Amino acid sequence: MPMRRTDVKLTRLRIGHTRFTHRHLLLGEDAPECPSCNVSYTVHHILIDCPVFNHHRITFFHKSVLTLSDLVGESPHQNLFAFMKKIGFLYLI
Repeated sequence: MPMRRTDVKLTRLRIGHTRFTHRHLLLGEDAPECPSCNVSYTVHHILIDCPVFNHHRITFFHKSVLTLSDLVGESPHQNLFAFMKKIGFLYLI
């Protein structure tokens, strides 16, 4: 079961649809917005763009400029889930 949960989370990240980023569609609410950037939260924004998480990106991935394929590509980055746990996003997927 733990491997299936990991696979499901990875698939959701790859397609860009998570409970956090898309639950507003089911509930008829406004899309969640990043308070520091004033843009809608997306998987790309959280993992790649948001400057709030830049320090954590450097800590976990040893660089701040990344692509989604670097993180969730054919072979996902080994620190991806540790990074998401640290920023509080792992349980919102």
